[in-house]
Amino acid sequence: VGSYTANTNGQKYSAWAWDAGTAASGANNDGSINISSGNQWKSATAGISITKYTGDGANDATIGHGLAVKPEWVIVKKASGSGEWKTWFKGMSSANGKMLTLSQNYAEGTSSWNTPTNTLLKIATSGDQYLNASGADYMAYTFVGIPNYSQFGKYEGSGSGWKWVFTGFKPNLLIIKRIDAQTDWMMFNGKTMGKGAVTGLFGNPVGGQIHPNDDEDEDATYQWVDFYSNGFKILDNAGGALNSGGNNFAYAC
Repeated sequence: VGSYTANTNGQKYSAWAWDAGTAASGANNDGSINISSGNQWKSATAGISITKYTGDGANDATIGHGLAVKPEWVIVKKASGSGEWKTWFKGMSSANGKMLTLSQNYAEGTSSWNTPTNTLLKIATSGDQYLNASGADYMAYTFVGIPNYSQFGKYEGSGSGWKWVFTGFKPNLLIIKRIDAQTDWMMFNGKTMGKGAVTGLFGNPVGGQIHPNDDEDEDATYQWVDFYSNGFKILDNAGGALNSGGNNFAYAC
């Protein structure tokens, strides 16, 4: 079936997938909102859980994420109606009351979110429509870093030259967002980006990037980053979106 967003004839697409196991988990009643059997998938190996929950509109609502480790990256999307993609990184300016919007280029904003724990996502304190409207269904994607596989955090921009971030493994996917300013999300795929073809002995430079916050095609205007066996190097400030001096950038790779 042809689709403008997923299957137009002759067009190129990128997709990212994590293996969350071969079967759904049982019920998770750790939080104030219970998760019924079949509505949570989780994998300690991949450091991910996927949870469907129904909001109750209550103050201080929580859901069990099932990973037994404090999350480092969380994405929540309303599934039963329109709503922005809300996301939280461990490196944000305040663990409480701050979130970014994956579908917009906003700086971090005030939210009813509170810092998660080893067992719980603290999703709302006031019935937030993006996180916990009464009777609405939501999907929560929760990640923790796995050595030599994934890493989530922040770095401070150098403002000139290049910026090196150590990961201990070679990234295939890199997502960056400046925390304190209205800048595009920058997403780099070292495997299959089209016009930004990966070249060179180390697969560098990685030229193509896309913005999760808009519907523009891939931008291969500049060579933005290098991927190495133990980290990534930022090569360009991208108008403040990647390496402006003294500013903080959240990243997932």
